[in-house]
Amino acid sequence: MVPARVRFIHRSGFSEAVATVGFTFTIRFIMVGPVRKSRRAHWNWLLLLPALGLMFPGVYARTAPQLFGFPFFYWYQMGWIVLTSVITGIVYFATRTRA
Repeated sequence: MVPARVRFIHRSGFSEAVATVGFTFTIRFIMVGPVRKSRRAHWNWLLLLPALGLMFPGVYARTAPQLFGFPFFYWYQMGWIVLTSVITGIVYFATRTRA
């Protein structure tokens, strides 16, 4: 490998470093200020509900009660598919930015 020049470009200017790679490349850094969490970020916690609801199949791995002839195991999971879509929609509309 041939030592190559790596340029780090900052808003304030240039600084160079030497790396052991076979080519020259440039890395651009965008300096941003501290990230502030908005109050909308709390809505994302709702996305854990489907994972928690389906994480332990021993809780819902049974046949009774049946719904339209389907054992509880199947309709419980199908219900979570519908509920997950609703939860995802709620989180999306609650957290989107209106630009």
